[in-house]
Amino acid sequence: GKVSGEEGLFVSGWLKRGPSGIIATNKWDAEETSSMAISHLSKIQDTPGTALLGNVRLSELLKKRSVSAVSLSGWNSIDAEERRRGSEQGRPRSKIASTEALLKHAASAEMLLTAEENSEL
Repeated sequence: GKVSGEEGLFVSGWLKRGPSGIIATNKWDAEETSSMAISHLSKIQDTPGTALLGNVRLSELLKKRSVSAVSLSGWNSIDAEERRRGSEQGRPRSKIASTEALLKHAASAEMLLTAEENSEL
């Protein structure tokens, strides 16, 4: 959905509604959010001087809210750990449930971005 008070910024999945739902729920959210973003773009497309700064706006919002972000390398570290844990149990993966443990594995890739570094996203 559209982020309140943030022009041109949209979110879906867990960021939109919190850590709940299944893959199908996230897919539906993404489709709904994409439709909203496309509708928004079509309305502002012909507006002179309109800049589409989604990444910059998101980085500013995260920094303002003191939220740390995990880079792709950090996510890959989490993914590898979940797959490793799963293979020990004969499963495709075993999810890491705690935020602290997730961030630890992201940081192990030395790619955890602090709120101040979000502007580089």
